[in-house]
Amino acid sequence: MDIHTTLRDLQEKLQKLEEKFEQIDKKFENRFEKIEEEIYKLKISPIKEYDNQFEKQETIQIQNQIEVTNQRTTPKTETDNPEEIEAKNFLQKFRDGEYQENNLESDIDQIVKWLLLFPLSVDIQENGCFFFNKFAEKNQNPQFRYKDNMIDSIIKAMDTFPSNSQIQFQGGKFLLNLPFPNQESKDQIRKSKGIPSIIKTMNNFPNEEDIQIKGCITLMKISEDNLNNAVQIRANKGIETIIKTMKNSTNKEIEFLGIQILKNLSEDNESKTIIGSLQGIELLFNLSKAFPNDENFQLIIIQTLERISQSHRNNLSLIDQFHGVERIITIMGNFPKIYEIHYSGCLILHGIYTFNIRGIDSSGTNQVIEQIILSMNTFPNQDELQIEGCRALRKLSTNNFENQNEIRRHSGIKIIINAINTFPSNKEIQKTGISTLNFLSNNNQENQKEIVLLNGFEVIMRILNNFFTDLQTRKWCLQMFQSFIDLYSKFQTKI
Repeated sequence: MDIHTTLRDLQEKLQKLEEKFEQIDKKFENRFEKIEEEIYKLKISPIKEYDNQFEKQETIQIQNQIEVTNQRTTPKTETDNPEEIEAKNFLQKFRDGEYQENNLESDIDQIVKWLLLFPLSVDIQENGCFFFNKFAEKNQNPQFRYKDNMIDSIIKAMDTFPSNSQIQFQGGKFLLNLPFPNQESKDQIRKSKGIPSIIKTMNNFPNEEDIQIKGCITLMKISEDNLNNAVQIRANKGIETIIKTMKNSTNKEIEFLGIQILKNLSEDNESKTIIGSLQGIELLFNLSKAFPNDENFQLIIIQTLERISQSHRNNLSLIDQFHGVERIITIMGNFPKIYEIHYSGCLILHGIYTFNIRGIDSSGTNQVIEQIILSMNTFPNQDELQIEGCRALRKLSTNNFENQNEIRRHSGIKIIINAINTFPSNKEIQKTGISTLNFLSNNNQENQKEIVLLNGFEVIMRILNNFFTDLQTRKWCLQMFQSFIDLYSKFQTKI
């Protein structure tokens, strides 16, 4: 077979193959077209269905909104309760500024009645809370503020509509405007379950400075000398709210009021622990540094620190951790004539060393000794400060020769004997003073000499006679007499 024949045969075969491929392509093309149609149907069908559902939902929402709007704005039909219509009209007039005061006391009674009678009427509850808030802002007469069921009706409205900002705002401000002239009024707000509502109002409106200020004022007033209210405030996380408010505020009034509240609440160990755990002590020291020359700030800060650290080891440790000893000495030095600052300062310093938070031989002890003696010398007629000063010096002188000498060098022995002589009928000063002298004279001849030179022998003899039946006091007196005998024997031997 020649080449031409071969090529021709190949060409025929190729042509047949091409025809087959064309047929196959047409089949696949038809199939692809069908597949594409199916895919398109699948894609478009859910979209249309979704669009239809969305349109239905949107229509339902619009209808609901129209219904709600009609309920809120459209007057009730003639079949509705006429008293409810009267209540709405009366309160709306007040809201619109058309109220004319004729008999305020009678109007208050009527509004309280309406609030309790129609608890689910948003209009009545909103405008009722608005009325009482505006009334409370203007009227300072406590007699009207505590009329029967007034507070209860406001708190009930706030509880019924927790997400209604108008009711929460107006009702909360009403509670914050209450004057609390006596313990009875403070107890009433607790019994009416108003404390949770007050705290909730502060949390709901953190950026409303007026609410934060009035909230702090209210919590300060109702917690002052009222342990039950203080416990309720703590139980409703009021400490957390106050500290958060203080941290987020740059308003000096809020910060000052917050400190006073923390002071009022620090009556039990649980509250003290919460304050310490929420960085309340660090916050107090930061505020002390922010207002170093403000006497009122420094006084309330050091009094609060004293209260939250009293018999509370962890808080005393936190005070020391934040260089509190140095800060307290600075405050006492900056305000040398403010007795309350020095008394609270001595209490804290005494606690720091009594609980062994700081060792009596640690650095800075000399400054502590000097300040305590200076405070005792500045306020010689304040018996409580003299007692705390003696206790602190007694602890610092326990088996510590250097501290014993430091106390003597700063005239501490003379100050203690003066306190004993100034308050001869105060048993606590007599016993604390003699025990401190005993610790100071232990194995310290120079201090023993100082006590003798300051007529300490006569002081000890008098205390021994007055407290002879007190075994511990008698023991301290006899120990000192023995030290004087030993001192005299050594002196005679040298001669």
